[in-house]
Order: sequence, then structure tokens, then C-alpha cells
Amino acid sequence: MAMKFGVIGSGSWATALVKIITDNGNKVNWWVRNDASASYIKKSAQPALPYISGFKNKAFKN
Repeated sequence: MAMKFGVIGSGSWATALVKIITDNGNKVNWWVRNDASASYIKKSAQPALPYISGFKNKAFKN
């Protein structure tokens, strides 16, 4: 059964947490500072700044 998590921020720690949470089949609500960042993450399935090399997360694809 998938668990639900919430993460605030889009820095390196938040990005790593979101990746770990979703890679393990859990759901996450990810709050970021502004709409532009949220739109970019949703559209590209990766954060605006490449904190984690090769970060791609299908959980954020529409």
C-alpha cells in the first residue's frame, strides 16, 4: 500500500527526498516556492536546477 508524503522546497534535500519517496512507489505532494518552478517540474519531470544527475521522475508526468 502506497504511503502519502509532503515535501516543502525544491532544493537538493527536497529533490532527493522526493526521488526516494516516489522511487519506492509512494505518493508525494511537493510544495515549491513559485508557480514557475511547479510548472517546470510538472512539465519536465525534473527540478529546474539539476541537483541530482539524471533525475527524471515519471511520477510528475501528466
